[in-house]
Parts: sequence; C-alpha cells; structure tokens
Amino acid sequence: MIREHMSKFNRGLTWVLLFCSLILSGCEKKLSRKFSVVDMQTEDSTLCVKEFALASRKGASPLRDSINSFISSDFPFEVSDEIVEKILDRTLGAEQESSKGDSISADTLVLSGTIRIACDPDALPLSWRSGGDEQIESIPISNLSGEYLTGFDAEFLTLLSRYLKKNVEMISLPEKELLPAVEESRADLAIVPLSKDTSKVGYSVSYFTSRPAFLVRERSEESYFDKLEQFKGKRISLSKKSSFGDILGKWCEKYGIVQGESADDIEGLLTMLGEKDIDAALTEDVLAKAIIHNSNDSEYAIYDLKESELNEQTLNGLKLAMVTQKGSTLTRQIDEFLNTLSAQERRVLMDNVISLSHGDVPSDVQPEKLSPSLSGKPLTVAIEGDYPPFIWVVNEESDWTVPIQGQNNLYAEGYEIELLKKLANYLKVPLEVHKYDFDAIIPSVSTGSVDMAVASFSPTEERKMSVDFSAPYYECKVSILVKKDSPLAKATSIKDFKGHTVVAQKGTSYETLLKEWEHIYGIKALSPLAKMSEQIMAVKSMAAEATIMESPVAQMVCYQSASSSQMGFFQRVWYLLKNYYGEILKGVAMTITLAILSTSIALLLGILLALGKNMTVREEDSTVTKFLKRIAKGFCDIYVGFFRGTPLLVQAMILFFGIPVWARMGSVWIFGGYFLCALIIMSLNMAAYMCEIVRSGLGALDPGQMEGGLALGLTPRQVNRLILLPQALRNSVPSILNEYIVSLKDSSILNVIGLTELYAAITLATNTNYFKIEGYLIVAVIYLILTMLVSYLITLVSKVLLKEKMGSDSDKRQKPPLDKEDMLYGE
Repeated sequence: MIREHMSKFNRGLTWVLLFCSLILSGCEKKLSRKFSVVDMQTEDSTLCVKEFALASRKGASPLRDSINSFISSDFPFEVSDEIVEKILDRTLGAEQESSKGDSISADTLVLSGTIRIACDPDALPLSWRSGGDEQIESIPISNLSGEYLTGFDAEFLTLLSRYLKKNVEMISLPEKELLPAVEESRADLAIVPLSKDTSKVGYSVSYFTSRPAFLVRERSEESYFDKLEQFKGKRISLSKKSSFGDILGKWCEKYGIVQGESADDIEGLLTMLGEKDIDAALTEDVLAKAIIHNSNDSEYAIYDLKESELNEQTLNGLKLAMVTQKGSTLTRQIDEFLNTLSAQERRVLMDNVISLSHGDVPSDVQPEKLSPSLSGKPLTVAIEGDYPPFIWVVNEESDWTVPIQGQNNLYAEGYEIELLKKLANYLKVPLEVHKYDFDAIIPSVSTGSVDMAVASFSPTEERKMSVDFSAPYYECKVSILVKKDSPLAKATSIKDFKGHTVVAQKGTSYETLLKEWEHIYGIKALSPLAKMSEQIMAVKSMAAEATIMESPVAQMVCYQSASSSQMGFFQRVWYLLKNYYGEILKGVAMTITLAILSTSIALLLGILLALGKNMTVREEDSTVTKFLKRIAKGFCDIYVGFFRGTPLLVQAMILFFGIPVWARMGSVWIFGGYFLCALIIMSLNMAAYMCEIVRSGLGALDPGQMEGGLALGLTPRQVNRLILLPQALRNSVPSILNEYIVSLKDSSILNVIGLTELYAAITLATNTNYFKIEGYLIVAVIYLILTMLVSYLITLVSKVLLKEKMGSDSDKRQKPPLDKEDMLYGE
C-alpha cells in the first residue's frame, strides 16, 4: 500500500522546491539569470552534510524499528543531487496538481492512537507554515491555531502515519527545544539533524540529506571556483534558519573566509548577494537549484543527456574542431595554438560571448584585438554565421567583431571569432572571414577557396574523407530541447522519449544517434534539418516534439525565449521592424536590383539564344558557314537544356566553387564579390527561359513574313531585327515581365553563396533572438507587395498592348470609303 504512494511522496518534495521558488516571486524578475550554483567537490564539503532523521526516546526501539523499516525498505529517501535534478526537470514549472484529495484523515483510514511529533515548521527546504489552503499535503499544528505544516515533511509524515496506522499530532517548537521535548516525553518523535550522540535519544535512519552549495553572481569571479581555498577573503553569508551555520564557522577558520551578517530569510540573502554586499550565499543545494531553475521564464525546457545515453561516435562528435584542407600544414599550427589555451580560458571565453549575445557583457571584460603589425598572406576562414553563441552576424562594428569579406556593413562575432583572432595573432597573419551557407562550407575548404573553416563541426568519418580536422577547440554537453508545456519537459531518461518525434541537424553525429535510438528506444527520428534555427522552429511549431543540440546553444535558446516571454507575436514583429529596418531595406534593395539587372541581361542573352536555336542551315551557305551555324545551334540547344534542366542552387554551387578549383583562386577574387557572382548565376539561368519565351513569340508569327522580307531584298538578319523581333517581343512582354517576379523570389536561393538579399537579411536579424516565424512573416509580406506591384505592371502593359493590337487589326479590316457612284448603284 505504501508503494502505491511513491509518486505522491515525490510530488511532495517537488512542491517543497516549488515553494522555495515561489517565495522569491516578488523579486523573481529582478533576480532572473543573475545567479549560478557552485558545488564544492572537496572532502570537507562532502562530509559537511546535514542528514535529517526522527529522534525518539532512549530505548523506544519498537517504534524506531518500525520507522527504520518504513524508510529503508519502502522508500528511497536518500535524495541525491541527481534525483533532485530529475525532479526539478520533471515537475518544476508544470501546472499545479492538487493532492489535497489524497490527504490522510480519520474518515478515510482506520487509525488507532496518536503520535506526537515535534518539529520546527520554518525549516526550508523541508517544511514551512501555511494556512492550509495550498494544493499540497498539510498537517494541522496543534499548538498554533489555524496554521499547518506543509511540504516535504508533511508528505513524509502522512505516509508514515498510514504505515503505522496512527494519527499524527504536530507540535511546533524551536530547533533547540526539539530534543528536550522528546527526553521529557512531551513528544514521541522529533524531526532533527542526525547526530552521532545517542546518549539521550535514539535516531532513525536518515530520510533526507541536505548538502551545502554556494549561490554566486552569474559570471562573477566566484562562479569559476571549484575549491573552498579559492574563497579566501570572500564574504559569505547564510540565512538565520540555515542548518549550515556551524559549517561556515569552521570554513572561516580553516580557509580564511569572511562570514557576513546573516539574513532574516532567503529573499534577504539574495538581495544582499545581488547588491554585492556579499560574494556568495551558503544554502542547501536543493534550495539553490530551485532558485536557479525557476528563474527561467523560457517557453522551452532542456533535458541534458548523460554519457551513458550516448554512443562513442556521439561522444567524439561533442568535440568541435576547425576544418582544413587535406594534407595542409595549417592543421599542425592550429593544434599548437589550441594547446596554449587552458580549459579555464575556454570556459571563461564562452561565458563572455554568451554575455555579449545577451547585451550585458561585463565592463571589465575585454575582447581579443588583432595586432596592427600582422602581415603576409591573410588567413581566409569560412563561417556560417548562424550558430550563437559560437558565432553570429551583426551590422555594427565593435572590438568584438571581424568584417565579413564581400559584404557591406556586416560583421561576425562570437566564441569562434575570438578564437580566430587569437589564432591570427598567434600565426602573425591578417584575418579574413567569408560567410557561406552551412552546406557550402566543407566544399569551400576542400576546393581551396579558403584556408580553413569554423562552423561548429564535429569530426565525423564522412567529413574526414574530404577535409582534415584540428584538435578540439570546444567540448560540448548534449541537450534535448523541448517545449516547456510538453510532457517531455518531465523526462528523466532517454526512455521517456519513446514514441515521440525528435529531429537533429543534418550531417552531425546526432543524426546517427537518433537512428540508433529509433531502434533501441522506439524514438521517432524525423528527417534531419540543415540549420539549427530550423530545428528550433520545428520544436516551436510542434513539427517535432524535441531536438538534439549542443548544450550552450540550448541554453542560449532558453535565455532568449525567457527575455522575450512577455512579448506578443505582433510585438516581436514590431521589434524586428524597429531594430532591423536598415538591414531589411538593404535586403529589399539588393533583391530588386538583382532582379532587374539579371532579368534585363537574361533578356539580351535570351534573344541571342533564340536566334541561334532558330538558325536555319541553307543550301546556298558555304561549308564554313554551315559548320559554324551547326556549332552555334548545338551550343544553344545544350545551354538551354542544361540551365532549364538543373536547379538554380546546383548551378550556383558549381559556378561559385567549381570555377575556383579550375582557376585555383578564391571565388570572391574571381567575381569581385558575392553580388557579381549572384548576378552572373541569375542571368545565365534566366537566359535559358528567356530564350524559350522569345522563341515562342517568334513561332507565333506568320512564316510568310520571313519570305516576304527576303523577297524585298532584306537579309535574314535584317528581317529578324526589323520585322520579326519587334513583333515577337511585343507579344512576349507579359511573359518577360513575369520573369521579373520569378527572379525576385529565386534570388533568396543565392544566400547559399553568401549573398545578403532580403531572405538572408531577415535571417541575420533573427540570429540571436530566434524570432524566425515573425521574420518570415515580414519577408512574406514584402515579397507579396513586390510581386503584386510587378503583377499590376504586367496587367497594365498587357491592356495597352491589347488595345494597340485591336486597333491595328480594326484598321486592317476597315473598308474604303464609298464614293457617290457606289452609293447610288451599290457596291
């Protein structure tokens, strides 16, 4: 019967922790994301724990034996850090569930006798006093009218009451009077810290273990400490109700820690810490973790995978490395550089750039600066620019940024940029950064367009076939991101994801891992997505229930979601328009310019191609003329067939990366920038379609016009130029203008080679705030307006041409005027 209520007991512990966060609700917004927990992994701190047990009178062994049997056999009351974290991840922040209906009462159980239990009802995180109106277990306090014991102890004692089949009478006493009350028989049991001194009372086995932890300001010096010795000279305080007062006193003597004034309650303690009156706050680990956990207002939750849930390939994939060309000596130089950076330096650097992405980087933190004395051949690096906090793109220059080559007023910053600046200074060469789409980065390195690449790549076996990898520059933990209101937010094991849909990024070790889980755990692995932003959108829109990614990225997503939790949909749209209108307008201008120029050039090329395909080999032509005509006609046929038969994306990749391989030069140097390359690609592609439009216009004309022109002594070229082409173009104007619409939309494909048109501009604007859906709505509206304008122009031009044609036809059909004789005698 006791086992049936295990979930109820765990819920009691959860509500204790939840209450710990609720008492901070008055200052929650102020404290949000300002603190972090430091667990001291030292011998002293491991021994300095508080184990809570039930004290009974000396010699009262039957009762104590029953309690021990209940605790040891029926419940895992030893609450470890891992169990606490599981419970926090599963239920904190979820909707409150009432357990009041399951309360133990004389009406529902046949209880005989009463046990008097003394406790201090203000002993967070185990219990607190309430008015009995909370939706969790409460027990009336007999000597405090109208007040109840609520929380973990109440759940525990209620189940113990059921086990012993006795009523419970709670007595509130100060901590120092608890043991005397048992000795003097004023209470049968008392909830006290477990002691080795059993001369006056007997103790049950421990049912709860409280460990010390330091709460410190996030990204402060103390947040990087992992030894008590490092707190020498630091001011540390605790609350007056804390059970660690004696422990802190010992640490002050041994390690030179300065003990600050104690706070009345937890809220006061956090206020002192937030205002920098103290350097750290000493409290129970479960309470500290509850505070940190509930400062997150994100719409997402994170499940951190354990190493036991990962295969060897994935564990290796957590080590992000830099990419170089096969056999390059640069790999060895990068490895030598990375060996100069300690794990502490890398961790501090990541914390700094996370602060930078939040907009609250500490004033005393300085970025790496490129040395002005750098010379020689630049180190060219390919980046993606869409993976914060590792790297992202901004439109304002600062000491944290590096300009992106071939892009006007675009700059890259982030963890990988800081590493690249350090690497350039180490190699004593200038640094040049080039932005490519994720799928284009490996080809850019393997073809020699750039010297190396950083794009949060893990060294998979497939990638090693094309490029070399340096030593790891960052080792990640793996997290699964889910919606906070999803049942998966309560997951404690990867087994809980059975039957749920999970998506990973294409080309990563996570893709392989999901396929493995699909067979082992029954997880539904969806088709992988190309970008991290697409993974987040999939979870946000519930296209996927979860996505797997690096822990720093998941934390970044949660932070940004929490920051924008108070903003509605249209508020986020307005935020993007207000803060990124410059980038959006530049993207619109780039899109329109590219569409007009590429379509105009394509029209000229299309006319030439159409004339080439319509070229007729005549008997009177010379042998050389016949040969040249066949060559020209064959070229036009092959050209049109290729560009109409292959996707624009493939053509862009071949042109942008294929030519540099043959020329052994970078794409930007060959084409002079991304815009010129995009213009060439669009013009060549659309010329094939323009050719067919012009040919259809020529085919609609009367074949006799060519014969009539030749009969008048005109050459075929003159007939085409003066008679046929003007008519064909006039008839094809609506179709030609329609190609402008096509080019407006197709230009978005060319962000794959780094062109910052409208689609790419909004992508950059949503890099660190993840307002992707709102951004795409803005893009959709802008594209709709542009296409509607062009459509209106097509309609207008078509009407004008139709009127002209109808007028011309009516003139041809008009009869000659009748003279008087005709009128008198008839026609």
